[in-house]
Amino acid sequence: YKGRIFRGDNVKIDFSWDCRFFGHGSNLEWYSSLFTEAISKGAVAGEFTPDYALIQPETAKLLLELNPNLKALLMFRDPIERTWSNAVFYVTRRLKLKISDVSDDDWIKYCFRAECLERSDYLRMYQTLVNVLPPEQIFVGYFDHVTECPEVLIDEICYFLKLPSNSILPSEKLSENINSAAKKYKNDIPKIITEKLFSHFHQGLEDLYLILGDEIIRKWIKKYTNN
Repeated sequence: YKGRIFRGDNVKIDFSWDCRFFGHGSNLEWYSSLFTEAISKGAVAGEFTPDYALIQPETAKLLLELNPNLKALLMFRDPIERTWSNAVFYVTRRLKLKISDVSDDDWIKYCFRAECLERSDYLRMYQTLVNVLPPEQIFVGYFDHVTECPEVLIDEICYFLKLPSNSILPSEKLSENINSAAKKYKNDIPKIITEKLFSHFHQGLEDLYLILGDEIIRKWIKKYTNN
């Protein structure tokens, strides 16, 4: 939704789309209608939200019934870093606390909130989808590639979606810092938090590595094992 607002000298809001999104119910017919216009023009249509990390098996089955050709994209980040980032967001933006005022015990409490941990449980996410979708309809990408080789990642996603790679973003946009406000909240993860989070996620990462075989997952494991 936010992507439909263009800020600057001119502000354009697609009023008709907003009316369709906010003015009707939430049944499946309404949901499908959100993509009708794009599909009628031959575009590849979809949506994204971090909340899909929590998708349940019955919902995944329903999506496949609605669209057997559905493709799913998963983007994984080092789960220790992702969980810590979520906790920092919660503390600084929701609780309005200073990072330096939070004790290690409270950091552990904030990191181990169920809604925080669930979004880093990549093994469960992948298994939920692969149990209903053919593996070739699931794309797994990594946050590491967003910072290290965004052009390669974009090309891989476009190939997966059968899109020309130059249709997504011009190359100069790939290095643009979008969420610069988050920089002021960056902080090293306390060692005790790192150890507890790695202990929690370690086996899941090992199991995910056996399934996917991606060396980035092995790199995450080694980073914390060597420490």
